Amino acid sequence: MNRGQNLVWLESEDLDSKLAAAEAALQEARLQVGVDEFAHTHALKVAEVERKKAGRVRQLARQAFQNFMKIDRDRDLRAAEFDVIQARAAVENATEELDQLRQMYEVDDLTEASEEIVLKRAVQAVKNAAFRLEGVEIASSRKIDQTIPNAEAGHRETLALAELAYEKRLRDLRDGRRRRELELIRSRRAVAAAERTFAELKAERQRLVLRSPIDGIAIHGKLTRGRLGDRPSSLVSGPTVSPDQVIMTVVGRDRLQIRVDLEGKDLAAVQEGGSCTIAAAAVPGWSASGRIASVAAVPYAGQKYDCVVTLTARPQGLPLRPLMACDVTFDRNAKPRVKKAPAKKAPAKKAKP
Repeated sequence: MNRGQNLVWLESEDLDSKLAAAEAALQEARLQVGVDEFAHTHALKVAEVERKKAGRVRQLARQAFQNFMKIDRDRDLRAAEFDVIQARAAVENATEELDQLRQMYEVDDLTEASEEIVLKRAVQAVKNAAFRLEGVEIASSRKIDQTIPNAEAGHRETLALAELAYEKRLRDLRDGRRRRELELIRSRRAVAAAERTFAELKAERQRLVLRSPIDGIAIHGKLTRGRLGDRPSSLVSGPTVSPDQVIMTVVGRDRLQIRVDLEGKDLAAVQEGGSCTIAAAAVPGWSASGRIASVAAVPYAGQKYDCVVTLTARPQGLPLRPLMACDVTFDRNAKPRVKKAPAKKAPAKKAKP
C-alpha cells in the first residue's frame, strides 16, 4: 500500500446535493454582497448631494431672514410712512391750488361759468386727495401693525423649519448610512458563512474517499495497542458508518515498535532506557537487540502496564512484520540510559510489534 492510494469509497449522493446547494448559496451571497456594496457606494454619493442640497435650502432661508431683518423690514416701514407723507402732500397741494384759484377768480375777468367749472374740478381734486390719504393711512397702518410683523414671524418660522429640516435630513443620511453599513456587514458575514459551509462540505466530500496517509500495510478494523480484535472485520459494501468509526488501519513498515504488557511485579526490573533481546517464533533463529523506549507510570487495565520497545539496529531484510508476535527478554544486568536496571534478568514476555 502506497501513500495516497485509495482505500475506501463512501456513498456521496446526498453530500453531492448539499455541496451543489452550498455552492449556489455561496454564489448568491457573493452576488448580494456585490449589490450591497454598489448600493452603499452609490448611496454615499447621493447622500453627499442631498447634504449639500439641504444645506443650500437652509442657507437660502437664513439669507431671506437676514435680508428681511436688515433691509426689507425697515424699507417696508419707511415705504408705508412715505406713502402717508405723499398722500398728505397731495391733499395739501390740491387744497393750496384750490385756494389760489379762488383768490385768482376774485380779481380776473373770467366768466362765472368758467369759474364754476375750474373750482368744481379743484374741489373734486381736494376730495380725491383726501380720500386717497385716508386709504393710504389705513393701508400704511395695517402694513406697520400687521403685515410687517406677520412677515417677520413667517420668516422666523421658515428659518426655524429650515434648520429643523436640515438637522433631520442630516440625521436621516447618517442613519441610512449606518443601516447600509450594517447590511453590508451582514452580507459579508453571510458570504463568510457560505464559504465556510462550502469548504466544510467540500472537505467532507474529499474525505469520502479514504486514502492511505503513509506507505505500509492496510488492515481492516482498529488496532488496540498493536493488536487486532479476536473477531474478523464485518465491514462490507453498503452499511452506514459513524464519523468516529475506525474502518481500516495503515501500519508502516519502517516504524515498527513492540508493545509489551508488563505485570506490576515486573516494573522494578524494567526501566526506560534498558536493553532487551527480541525474538520471533515465526522467524526461527532470528533475534535482535532492543531498547526500552517507555514504561507507563499507571496501568491501562488491572495490573497491566504498557511498555514500548524499539529495535537498536535495523538490519537489511528485517523479517518482522506488523502484528507479528515476539518474545522480549529484558536484560536485568544492563545499565539503562536513564535509570539503573535491577541486578537480575526478567522473564520473557510475549509481545507484538
